[in-house]
Amino acid sequence: MTDVAEQFVLLETGGRRASGSQLLTRPIGLEVAGRETLVAIDSAKQKHLLIPLTVDDVHEDNASQGVTLGPRVLRVGTSDVTYADLHCRMTSLDRVFQELVADVLRRLTAEPSEPVSTCRKVLTEWRALLKASGQTISRETIVGLVGELEVLRLLAEKDPVKALDSWQGPAMSVHDFVRGSAELEVKTTTSVDANFVVISNIDQLDPTLVGSLHLVVVHAREDPLAPSLDERIDGLVALGTPHSALLTRVASAGYVYGSGTATGDRFRIRSVRAWKVGDSFPGLRRGELGEARLRGVSKLRYELALDSAPRRLSDEEFCHFISTWGGD
Repeated sequence: MTDVAEQFVLLETGGRRASGSQLLTRPIGLEVAGRETLVAIDSAKQKHLLIPLTVDDVHEDNASQGVTLGPRVLRVGTSDVTYADLHCRMTSLDRVFQELVADVLRRLTAEPSEPVSTCRKVLTEWRALLKASGQTISRETIVGLVGELEVLRLLAEKDPVKALDSWQGPAMSVHDFVRGSAELEVKTTTSVDANFVVISNIDQLDPTLVGSLHLVVVHAREDPLAPSLDERIDGLVALGTPHSALLTRVASAGYVYGSGTATGDRFRIRSVRAWKVGDSFPGLRRGELGEARLRGVSKLRYELALDSAPRRLSDEEFCHFISTWGGD
C-alpha cells in the first residue's frame, strides 16, 4: 500500500483536472471485493477515498464535520461499480482527512471483509478530531503540549502503550501522567533561566493526595529548526505509540494533527529536570489552608521559584526514574 499523501499530491500535480461530476482517481494498492481501492479528487479539489463494494449497502453518514460517507457509482470499463465514498468537503481538513484515510486503509488491510463498518467506526472515532480541527490554539497550550509530548516520548521509549495510557493531562486530570498510585506533574517553561513555573491547581503539588508525586520541568526555547508538533507526534508513532489513540488524545489537549498552528510550534528542548514532591516541597496545600479559607475561590494560580525546592534528581537518577516509573 502506497503513501496516501503522496498519491493525493500526484493527483493534484498530474496535469489533469476533473470537470463537472468527474473524478480523477489513482489506485492506492489495496484490493477489496476483487477491485482496487482508489483515492480521488473532484472538480472542486475535494478529496475522496473510494472502496469497492459487492452490494450497495452504504447509508449516508453526515454526522462528522466536513467528512461524509455515502455510495458512489463509477463506470469502470463497461460496468458500473458501487463504491463507499469517504468525501472530505472542507479543504482545511485535507491533512486530517489524509490521516483518517490512512487509518481506514490500515484497518482494511487487516480485515477487508467489512469496509462500510470499518469506515463508520473510523468516522465515529475521528469525529471529535474533525470537530476540533481549525480551532485556534494558544501559545500557552502549544508550549504545554510540547512539554507533555517530550515526557510522553521519554516514557514511550520503554513501553509506548502504557505510556499513552498514563497520559491524563488532556482529560483535565489534576496531574499529567498517572499510573497506579504514581503521578507526574509536567510544567514547561520558556523563560531564560527556567527558574519559575506556574501552578494552576492547588492540588498539583500536594503529596498527601497520591502515593508518589514528582514534578517534571521541561525547559523549551523557540527554534525554527526544532521539531513541529506534527513531527513530535510522528516520532511517537514511530516508537510504537497507538496511532489513532494518540491523535485523539492530542486533539483533547487542543491540537488536531495536521491542522497547523497560527503561532510557532517549533521548540527546542533545553533540559528536562525532575523533583520528588514531598512534605518539604514548597507550594500551597488545600489541607493547610482549609476549606473555610478556600470557600468562594474558583481559580488559584501562582508562580513557584524552583530554587526554593529541595535538591532535584540527578541526570542518572532521572534516567532511572523514567525507566522504572509506575512499576511494570
